[in-house]
Amino acid sequence: MSDELFEDAFLEGAMERYGDAVYRLALCRLGSRADAEDVYQDVFLRLLRDTTAFRDGEHLKAWLLRVTLHCCVDLRRSAWWKRTAPLEAAADAAAPLSEEKRCRPICVPPCGCTMSRATARTRSRKS
Repeated sequence: MSDELFEDAFLEGAMERYGDAVYRLALCRLGSRADAEDVYQDVFLRLLRDTTAFRDGEHLKAWLLRVTLHCCVDLRRSAWWKRTAPLEAAADAAAPLSEEKRCRPICVPPCGCTMSRATARTRSRKS
């Protein structure tokens, strides 16, 4: 039980001291906050599972930054990264629909009248 508390305290301390550097490096490499947060979580999960005996804080920091770089490279190599595109690029790729392919509203009656039912009721009461 005391080993778990030591690991939790060690992990919390590492996250407080070096978490910002890990996140900023991942954000700089990936350009996406969501991906940087995923890498941040992955790095500290690896730290939790790792059995390396760190000599000092600088050794721990160097390990964390190296693992962060490796996680960023792994993410960029993944099929998921290659298949995703920013929304701005998707908007440019979308072509405008021709007049025949555009959807017509369902509620338009065959007569072409676009008056809503509430408007029709209101007008019939006034007459």
